[in-house]
Amino acid sequence: MPVLLRSFQRKALTPQRREGRVGCNKSIHIRGRRDLDDRRRRGFPVKKKVTVLGNGLVGSVMALDLAEDEGYEVTVCDRDEAGLGRTKERSRGKVDTRSDVDFTSPDSITEAVRGQDLCIGAVPGFLGYPMVGAVIRAGVDLSDISFMGEDYREWD
Repeated sequence: MPVLLRSFQRKALTPQRREGRVGCNKSIHIRGRRDLDDRRRRGFPVKKKVTVLGNGLVGSVMALDLAEDEGYEVTVCDRDEAGLGRTKERSRGKVDTRSDVDFTSPDSITEAVRGQDLCIGAVPGFLGYPMVGAVIRAGVDLSDISFMGEDYREWD
């Protein structure tokens, strides 16, 4: 057996590697729940990136609830900077905030959620329909609570 191969085998069979606590590639892209669970079993720190659009009565509570779980990296977007400050304070700094997202501009929403694992829509109903389209264009999973008159199924 070549020396290089024996060396690799010794490295691969360290106690930490046998127990799954150390991996070779820590930059694996998470593709779903199964991959997330697998990475957690192996001891990798994994956080899902979640953006909450809207920081009103419901959006702020959802953001605070998610921020309590160490598995989520939460960002809240709203134009009300004072409200964002209160949410950040109540979360003890666990929530990131953005006031630069214009909910009347689908392009602004698309850019804000791009690269996230999940988006939660908690905007007023009249902003809900364009927001759904913007998030779909970004290719991000969406959970939306907006009450809208339009038929969201047209986005299929």
